[in-house]
Amino acid sequence: MKINKPRMKNSIALTFKECIEENTFSNIYFSKSPLNYISIQDITFDSCHFNNINFSNIKLANVDLIDCYFENCDLSNINFSKKYIRRVVFKNCKLVGINFSETNFSDIEIIDSNCQYLNLNNAKIRNCLFTECNLDNSSFIECDIKTIELRNNSLKQSDFLETNLNGIDFSSSSIEGIRVSMKYTKGMKISFYQAHIICNLIGIDTI
Repeated sequence: MKINKPRMKNSIALTFKECIEENTFSNIYFSKSPLNYISIQDITFDSCHFNNINFSNIKLANVDLIDCYFENCDLSNINFSKKYIRRVVFKNCKLVGINFSETNFSDIEIIDSNCQYLNLNNAKIRNCLFTECNLDNSSFIECDIKTIELRNNSLKQSDFLETNLNGIDFSSSSIEGIRVSMKYTKGMKISFYQAHIICNLIGIDTI
């Protein structure tokens, strides 16, 4: 699977306060978390690099992400529901409880990140790669998945109900307690050692 990388341009180092004052959110390098609470709404972060940013003091409302790179950031419980997320990388980030439900999720890489309780319900997923992530208790219910790759993730107690799993390879990931809809498991790829987990879902005992 080919992932289109963020199209990064020469960026300017600014603080969030300066961006709000200048009403500019493109080609920015952010490296300082705000000390005081700020609100950002109705904008698109375009070609921005976020490094070591804690979003706990930042309220984002109606914010799209295009061609962005997040590294060592904490975006726990941030709401991106129904937004447009394209060509974005999250590396070594804390994404606990982040809400991507009903998003257009295209050309996304999430690497070595804590994604427990991540919500992608009803999202349209195109070209998405998860690598070495903790996705325990995450939710992928009723997703429209075209291409997704899962490399060495933990997906324990995660939900894939009413999502077509044809062609999705779970073989390198931990899937204990996973919940799936059996009518959509045809073509799902699992390892020999994972077969008993799926068998247990439909009441088959392995010996």
